[in-house]
Amino acid sequence: MKTQHKIYQFLILSILMLLSDSIYSQVGIGTTNPKAKLDVNGTLRIGTTPIGGLASAKDSILVIDGQGIVKRIPAVKVINAVGKTIVKGGMSTTNAILSLNISLNSWQKLRFNNTEFDSNSEFNTSSNIFTAKSSGIYRIDAKITMNQIFIGDIGIAAVKRNLGGQETYIARDYYSNIRVNLLNLIDVGVNPPSRVINGLVRLEKGETLEFRIRSTVSLSVLTDRADTYFNIEQIGFDN
Repeated sequence: MKTQHKIYQFLILSILMLLSDSIYSQVGIGTTNPKAKLDVNGTLRIGTTPIGGLASAKDSILVIDGQGIVKRIPAVKVINAVGKTIVKGGMSTTNAILSLNISLNSWQKLRFNNTEFDSNSEFNTSSNIFTAKSSGIYRIDAKITMNQIFIGDIGIAAVKRNLGGQETYIARDYYSNIRVNLLNLIDVGVNPPSRVINGLVRLEKGETLEFRIRSTVSLSVLTDRADTYFNIEQIGFDN
């Protein structure tokens, strides 16, 4: 009985040692020198899995580092790493009235020459041109405000130029002010002294955007960033 008992003890001890060794060992598939608990050298296929909710997607993104190690990181870090475009700009002089030296009745570049922020350094304040660093969908908006009510035609526009040099007007706000005659003595413009545009545009890497202005009268604009400004934001990426 004692011999049999010792044999049982030996068998149990051996099994425990084997289990302990398997628990702390590394398993390699396609490799004889695993570097992690599970080291797969080759393709990986995952069959049907449960569908997770939005909450899990926000914080359950798996990525592979330079050594091939799978890691989990927050989704916001992936988005920030892509380098999303966000630009806000306007005139370099604030809280002032700036006379626009433009030729009358023709579309000309609106010289936004200042940026409040430009996440990817894509807007050139010297040439007043935005150049996309990545392909995707962009949201644009802009506003100009004149320093007084006027009689005449005025408008602003956003213009895309593709890699071949072809121009396309993406958004435009151009119309005549309504005139009211007072006592047959004077015509008075009654429209708000501002123009606003907004829209979406698809840009390929290297394509450009610029803002333009057109007027039949000489203009002066309010340069405060709440009155005259532009915004460009990338809201989607192309593969």
